[in-house]
Amino acid sequence: MGIVFSFCQINMNTLKVPKKILDKRIPTILGVIVLVVALISGTMLIGKGGGVFSPRASVETTPKNIKVSNVHDTSFTISFLTDSKVAGFVKYGTEANNLKSQASDDRDQISGTIGEFQIHHITIRSLEQATTYYYLIGTGSGNTFDDNGQPFGIKTASRNGAPAAAKTIYGSVTTETGAPAEGSIVYVDVNGAGTMSSQVKASGSWAIPLSNARTIDGSAYASISDQDNIAISVQGPLSTQKAFFSTIVEHSQPVAGITFGQETVDVNDSNENTDSIRELATTPMDQDENIVEEESTESADQAVEQEIATDSGEVVNKSNRSALLDDLINENITSSESAAVTELDLKVEDHQILTTSTPIITGKALPSVTVSISVHSDAQIQQEIVADENGEFVLDISKLSESLEPGDHTVTYSYTDPNTGEIIEKTVEFTVSDPTQQLALADTTDEVATPYGSGNPYPIDDDIASQATEATAEATQEARATQPATDEGLPVSGSVGTTLALVFGGIFFIISGLWSFWISTQLEKDELEV
Repeated sequence: MGIVFSFCQINMNTLKVPKKILDKRIPTILGVIVLVVALISGTMLIGKGGGVFSPRASVETTPKNIKVSNVHDTSFTISFLTDSKVAGFVKYGTEANNLKSQASDDRDQISGTIGEFQIHHITIRSLEQATTYYYLIGTGSGNTFDDNGQPFGIKTASRNGAPAAAKTIYGSVTTETGAPAEGSIVYVDVNGAGTMSSQVKASGSWAIPLSNARTIDGSAYASISDQDNIAISVQGPLSTQKAFFSTIVEHSQPVAGITFGQETVDVNDSNENTDSIRELATTPMDQDENIVEEESTESADQAVEQEIATDSGEVVNKSNRSALLDDLINENITSSESAAVTELDLKVEDHQILTTSTPIITGKALPSVTVSISVHSDAQIQQEIVADENGEFVLDISKLSESLEPGDHTVTYSYTDPNTGEIIEKTVEFTVSDPTQQLALADTTDEVATPYGSGNPYPIDDDIASQATEATAEATQEARATQPATDEGLPVSGSVGTTLALVFGGIFFIISGLWSFWISTQLEKDELEV
């Protein structure tokens, strides 16, 4: 664009245009028409190829170590790495050629702002059970990545059976220097169950409820016993930051502290369990390394120029997705302006996001039974309360002088059925958002400037108003005087300088579009020859 403005600033003397031409009055509308035609044609040509002026993907923004985890009946999680800090998002939908919905990083959903990270953990929620969803992974200001020309696909789990008894594994992760490994992702694999994951909090802690585990095919809840092998792998923001820990479920409440570079097997396990766990822990990560090597051999330009072929035969070009991040920002601003949520209702099955660190937990059991409640957070909260005559119970965290930090949490409640003697347990996941970020967003939107102070409309004195309406303007002789017109004073219709500047600007856009289109066709020919 700087070149276009420089055209507009060209001195007419340097063009050496004959004086006769300068004296002529060329309609400015002609230059406007040329510029409009050039803008349309140039934009169409630029948009048809790789586009030398279009945003291009790079190795730094290409997703690596892509993993799918936490596949439930209403949600699933996509996680990946990037070499540089960028915004991450997922476009998804039930039709491969109609991906209208969008989800941002879990940390963005909590804070209400768009952040840039090297490690990304994106949970897509409020989905339908046993339904196939298609998705694209996005980074930066609109680059999207697919699966060899087709959107990725995944099927949500079925809502069959009942979850297992409440059982949550938890622990902490630190870096090589002993600092909390905030933002790192903990992956948990148990025989017969799909991969589960959780992001490490600012304190270094993490927690994953095993009662929500599903079978690998998602057809039912997974059956997990205390003696089952469990493999824990941790991925930090850098591809070199990894750790492994192997144990059994019984020894993972809590898991011993994990540090990057560590590869540990619980000494209390048998040799048979040790071998099988080590194989389970290392195989997925080895496969990811192969994926990274394959991805590194592909150029970033090919990743952008690759087009998404849909089932209907329609082709969607990735260079036309520059507005994705704007949509993402608007969606998050809208969600941040929603009403505050301070109550956690344990009867609700959907994932709940609270806007307070001291929520009120409500639920329903049987009348007059003793309910045991455990909140799994940095500070483990355990309380026993008695349900009322309707079976309802309430736990106010603020009255316990405790608070929950922003992030993902789980709460488990259990009671004994007096009629059958059966122990009833249930675990609910929820998220506490960052109240400071929510307050900051509210402060920027609530203040609206009003004229004349706070009163609008403001009162007007009756006397002043009546005087103002009675006043009339009187014409004077001086006001009627006019100056005679001269040739120098008459405006000149049209301007040759402006017209030439617009014409040259239009020519520039046409040449730029043709140049971009030619380069993109040459790149396509080179790819075909390769």
